[in-house]
Amino acid sequence: MPLPTDLVELARRFSLLGDPTRLQIARLLVRGEKYVGEIAELTGVNPPAISQHLRLLRQAGLVSKRKQGHRAFYSASSEWLRTLLRES
Repeated sequence: MPLPTDLVELARRFSLLGDPTRLQIARLLVRGEKYVGEIAELTGVNPPAISQHLRLLRQAGLVSKRKQGHRAFYSASSEWLRTLLRES
């Protein structure tokens, strides 16, 4: 019997958040909007790697992007993610 679509999506989200760097980024974004350089500084991870992690989180619908001038600002766009990380 195949898994229901919602369980497959939930497993995919948990898999994405199983990476410590992505989890750290998600936790920062739940607390407020940040740009790539700010996230890199707070995590100690280089900006290109942060951008790749953000791309994956955006594709999963967990993070959204807002452009302002030359900077892209990211924030948690998923209520599921906010609820999950609220207490962490």
